Amino acid sequence: MVNLPFAINLLHYILCPMVNLSSTKKIWKLISSFSLNNFFGNLSYEVGIDLGTANTLVYIRGKGIVIREPSCVARKKKTKEILAIGGAAKRMEGRTPKTIETVRPLRDGVISDFDATVAMLGHYIKKVHESGTVIPKIPRPRLIVGIPSGVTEVERRAVT
Repeated sequence: MVNLPFAINLLHYILCPMVNLSSTKKIWKLISSFSLNNFFGNLSYEVGIDLGTANTLVYIRGKGIVIREPSCVARKKKTKEILAIGGAAKRMEGRTPKTIETVRPLRDGVISDFDATVAMLGHYIKKVHESGTVIPKIPRPRLIVGIPSGVTEVERRAVT
C-alpha cells in the first residue's frame, strides 16, 4: 500500500511549479483510481529466459520470443575467456583449434558448468536490454529465469 501523505507530497514536489497543493490532491485521486501496479508495470518490461539444455529462449511480454539460440559457449581452455555464445559458438563446434573448447552449460537437466551458464545468461540479458531495439533502455526490467527442475539449491543460486 502506498503511503498517501508521502505520495501526495512527492507528486506535489514534482508538479510544484505547475499546480498548487489542492490540485495535486485532485491529481492524486485521479491517479490512485487507476491501478498503480498497472501504471508502473507499463514502465518496465517483463522478460522471461528459458535456459534449456539444447536452446535458450528469451521472451518479452507483448513481443513474444525475441531470441532463440543454442545453449552453447565457446571459450579458451586455459583462461576460460569467453569467445562466443549461442549460434556463433555452435558454429565453432568441431572447427576450432585444441586451445578452444565449446561447452553446453546445461546437460541432462542440470547445470554442468556454472561459469558458462552465468556468462550465457549475462550475454542474453545484455543483448536484449542494452540494444534498445528489442526493448527500450529502461533500467531493471522484471526478469524471470526458467531453470531445469533437477537443479540443486547451489545451482539455483548460481543463476540468481
